[in-house]
Amino acid sequence: MNLAALEAYINRFYGYGNWNFDTWFVGIEEGGCASVQDFEKRLVVWQKRGCLELEDARPYHEEIGLTRWFGKSAKLQATWEKLIRVYLSLQGEATDKESVRKYQSEKFGAIDSGFASLELFSLPSINAVDWIYGDITELPYLLNREVYQYYLYPRRAEELRRRIQIHKPKRVVIYSKGHKSAWEGIIMKKFESSALPKAVETMFESTCVIVIPHPVAFGNDQSYWVKVGEYLKSKN
Repeated sequence: MNLAALEAYINRFYGYGNWNFDTWFVGIEEGGCASVQDFEKRLVVWQKRGCLELEDARPYHEEIGLTRWFGKSAKLQATWEKLIRVYLSLQGEATDKESVRKYQSEKFGAIDSGFASLELFSLPSINAVDWIYGDITELPYLLNREVYQYYLYPRRAEELRRRIQIHKPKRVVIYSKGHKSAWEGIIMKKFESSALPKAVETMFESTCVIVIPHPVAFGNDQSYWVKVGEYLKSKN
């Protein structure tokens, strides 16, 4: 593996879309990649496409061979579909299954319209337990997930904070309440209770920052994600 490219990806890649969008969704890490070989495909394509901070999701995924999320027969992606439902509700648009599928297949993670889908940490992982990067011994901080996150968190958090200050999105929607302290470290203040069920929120300068459950967390039906969008719309 090209170690220089790997370190560039670890430090530079943040997800999909455009920093200038009004709405950002932020998670801990991207899903996928059951092996280092799977990740290498992504790394090669990322280099080929210019080592971008934010990718255009559809062409990027098509180049790495993940075509099932896009096109006429797109399969709904478990996390993306909930984020899309929130966004469509926020925009006052239809949130039924086929509307969500159409948005995902045509617009998710596009660089010219929609919302930004960002990650605190750049390396994708198939789940929150397995760690495929530990054998890359040339980079000692990849020994395990705990060391990796401890090492990368300060610079990644600072960069996300800086980007919020520069681009001033109207709203940053963070998903994963289990990492509340990490999110508070980004904006350097505590979250407060929210009128939205299962959420906490605060203002960071002119940006509303809200933390909601992870889209694949148990116990939230489709109506919850519609309510999230409606709540965000009420705060415009």
